[in-house]
Amino acid sequence: LTTYTPNLIDVKVKSYLRLLVEEPNNYGNRGRLYLYVDIYRSIIQAIEVLNPFYVFQMFSVTFWIINEYVYYAVCVMVMSLASMATTLIQTHLNRARLRKMVASSCNLQVLRTDSNEPQNISSTDLVPGDIIIIPTQGIAMECDAVIISGNCIANESSLTGESNQYLKTPITKTGVEADSIYSSSVHKQHTLFAGTHVVQARSLDCPYVLALVIRTGFYTLKGNLVRDILYPKPMDLKLYRDAYGFLACMAGLAITGMIYSVAVLIRMQVMAIRILTRVVDVVTIAVPPALPIAISVGAGYASYRLKKSGIFCINPSRINLSGKIDLVCFDKTGTLTQDSIEFSGTRPAVDGRFLDIWNDLEDHISEKATIVMATCHSLTWLGNEICGDPIDVVMFNASRWVLDESQDQCHQGKMSYQAVVRSPFQSKDQNQIEYGIMKRFEFSSELKRMSVLIHNIQTNHFMLVVKGAPEMILRFCNPSSVPDNFLAILKSYTSQGCRTLGLAYAQLNPNLSYQDIQQLSRHELEHNLSFAGLLIQQNKLKSGTLTAIRQLTEANIRTIMITGDNLETAVKVAEECEIIQPNDNVDYLTIEEWAEDERRPTMNYKRIKSYVDGQMDSDVEFGDDETSRIVCTGDTFDIIHDKLPQQLNKLLARGTVFARTSPKQKADLVDALKDFGYFVGMCGDGANDCGALKAAHAGISLSEAEASVASPFTSKIPNISCVITLIREGRAALTTSFSLFMYIALSSMVQFITIMILYW
Repeated sequence: LTTYTPNLIDVKVKSYLRLLVEEPNNYGNRGRLYLYVDIYRSIIQAIEVLNPFYVFQMFSVTFWIINEYVYYAVCVMVMSLASMATTLIQTHLNRARLRKMVASSCNLQVLRTDSNEPQNISSTDLVPGDIIIIPTQGIAMECDAVIISGNCIANESSLTGESNQYLKTPITKTGVEADSIYSSSVHKQHTLFAGTHVVQARSLDCPYVLALVIRTGFYTLKGNLVRDILYPKPMDLKLYRDAYGFLACMAGLAITGMIYSVAVLIRMQVMAIRILTRVVDVVTIAVPPALPIAISVGAGYASYRLKKSGIFCINPSRINLSGKIDLVCFDKTGTLTQDSIEFSGTRPAVDGRFLDIWNDLEDHISEKATIVMATCHSLTWLGNEICGDPIDVVMFNASRWVLDESQDQCHQGKMSYQAVVRSPFQSKDQNQIEYGIMKRFEFSSELKRMSVLIHNIQTNHFMLVVKGAPEMILRFCNPSSVPDNFLAILKSYTSQGCRTLGLAYAQLNPNLSYQDIQQLSRHELEHNLSFAGLLIQQNKLKSGTLTAIRQLTEANIRTIMITGDNLETAVKVAEECEIIQPNDNVDYLTIEEWAEDERRPTMNYKRIKSYVDGQMDSDVEFGDDETSRIVCTGDTFDIIHDKLPQQLNKLLARGTVFARTSPKQKADLVDALKDFGYFVGMCGDGANDCGALKAAHAGISLSEAEASVASPFTSKIPNISCVITLIREGRAALTTSFSLFMYIALSSMVQFITIMILYW
């Protein structure tokens, strides 16, 4: 601890008195980082009494009382005190709620070099390099740590907004991957993050489940997210700029009035003390001291109403911004569509041709496509329930295979497995097939695929099974195994709005030993695959999606879909929920293959759906048709953003569906839309949306958690109707602020002009 600060994310909650009289301070004793919540921002720091506007306000009220303007002074004072009290209470509650959400500590066991036995210490004393013991019953994580032995099931809803629980596995100790530099984004599947909850831990080959501490305090992922909340990027609002301008004008007017008053009163031979009194009176009239409080009062009441509606706000300064939203971006799966996914069937491929679809796999248990479905996942048992990614759960249940994680099954001779899957028992004449899961190469949004190394226990053969985006799987498959009508069959399902995954496998060299197989890298394994078929799933719209999109459209608020799913599937869902209107043309923008050293990539732009005359028009110009809605992939957006900036504005003006987007591309798109001049809202439900949720003017996460540091707003309403509620409350707060602004400004101007006339 002489090198590192205590492992604590401390959002200090000041008392009401300290909120009133103290200025914020970012650093406390011993260099420890105390971050104070500056949530309630407006054109002034409406909390500290030392603020110049509050000093001026107190001076004005005192001056009015001395000059017998008692009733007026009392009215202003009561209004100011009521507003100040409301602001103080709301700010204190926000700070307390955020502190409760992020500040925690516990006792745990640690292995250190100065002792051979586990030591019981407080989590606040953890430092990078410590090895912590994860209890089998689970624990709340207070640091970022890499698992080095055993498996954990983690719930990351407080960070990501997703309520699903995922399997975390130990980081690779041998092979090429073991030599790579650790990165929390690349090795996310092996990392336990601060703020998440480990619900179960188990180890088959070690007495403990161990994790190496890599980051503590505000250096953790949770700490970074909290810091972004405490000190968000400044977001400009025209109302505040106008308020500054108005105050500057009124200050100039006050100076003019002072000069005028002095000249008139000297001419009238008024006493000097009387002239000074009247000059000060002009200043207090011209510059309304109650204006700053009037502008900020609306957001406080809106925050209270949002909480009653099930929308929790950890950054009330965004409420006024939400009233200016004129474009909303939506994730697809879990946001526009239901969380639950239905298995529609498997379209197998054998010897380079598609077979008829299998809606039930009972008669196809031992087929390659079924084996891929049964083994290519990161599922685990939690009590009596299989948990993991919902897509994996549905896929595995459809295969009818059995997952066994018992210790006697995972250790068979010299072989060690993460789990064993076996086919269902069918008859006495047919033996069960058993595969041991040796190694998982987890799914990533950038790679768009997942691979699992498995071992056939009966035949002692090794196999690699792969699933992922069909177009990505196609790149790694032997062309002879891919049906000629692959693209046509794929489009027939995606155009119906089905979610499709490509399935593939590779039989490995039988001469390779268990140790040799373990040393192979993902790059060495993922080539010359055999295409096994397509997994087809359906994801229906949520009940409130269509109504909410229609209300946004009627309010002239533009809607955009940003998803990691297939383009045709995304377009179909966009049509169903009317993000793409029935009378819109749909144009598909692509980039021809090009090398990095080429100066300018070539765009391909074609109309894929025409609602004007029922015919395709391939001769359309990019971005010229006002009725067109452009659809493209995240990679296309990236290239245009980086290499064709002169075309970017056209894409931002007409782009409606952005498919196959990575988390970074989502955040970049939101930033580009903001730069283009939109006030952007973002609604999502998972970890892939965190960057975009934070980048937007108003990000709202659909989560069962009361609050999540993933976004400024968290909604318990399970559909996008919360976006309508948020915009309404934002507009109400803005209307309140603007109306009070106009009233006070007009009142000051009328009073000022009246006084000038009376002086004459």
